Amino acid sequence: MVDASQLEARKAIGWRSAFKSYDEMETGETQFLVNNVFPFGINFVAGLSDTGKTWFALSAAKALVSGKPFLGRFVVPAPLPVIYLVPESGERPFRARLEKMHMTMAGESFICRTMHSGAIIGLGSPALLEAVRIMKPAVILDTAIRFSGANDENSAAQNRVLALEMFALITAGARGIIAIHHSPKATANQPEMTLET
Repeated sequence: MVDASQLEARKAIGWRSAFKSYDEMETGETQFLVNNVFPFGINFVAGLSDTGKTWFALSAAKALVSGKPFLGRFVVPAPLPVIYLVPESGERPFRARLEKMHMTMAGESFICRTMHSGAIIGLGSPALLEAVRIMKPAVILDTAIRFSGANDENSAAQNRVLALEMFALITAGARGIIAIHHSPKATANQPEMTLET
C-alpha cells in the first residue's frame, strides 16, 4: 500500500501521477453495459453493408435505455442514457426506424444527431463533451469512420485522431462507446471476409 509521504513525493515528481501501480488500480469485476457483450469502454461492431448493423445498434440502444435484456437474452445491469450519432441518415428516415423499434417513449434518455442536424460535429465537440459529462451515457457511433476525417479509412495513422477522441469521451464520462464499422467488401484480391479483414 502507498502511504501519504510516497504519494506526495510522486506528486512532486510530476510524471508519476500519470501512472498507477498495482496497489493504486481499481479492484473488482469488469463492468458491462450489456453483460458478456459490451464492457465499459470502447467496443466495435463490424459487418458488411446492408447486414443490419444499424438495427443491431438500435436494439442495443433500446436495451440500454430500458434496462431490458439485449436481444431478449443478455442482461443490462442498469439502464443508461444513450447518445446516438448517425451521420449516414436523415432525420425523417431515422425517426421512422425509431418508431419501428418502439423507441418513441425513451424521452430524454435517448438523444441523437443525424445528418439533417449535421451529425459530423467531431467527437471533440464542446456540445458533445458537455452532454457526456452531464449524462454519463453510452455513445453509439453509426458509423465510426465518418468521425475520423481520414482520407484512407484503413490508415492507422490517419485514424489515430478518432481513437484519441473516443478515449476523450470515456475520460469525459461516457460509460462506453459502441462504434459501428463497415467491413471491407469482397474484391478480386480478397474474395471473402476473413478473421483478419
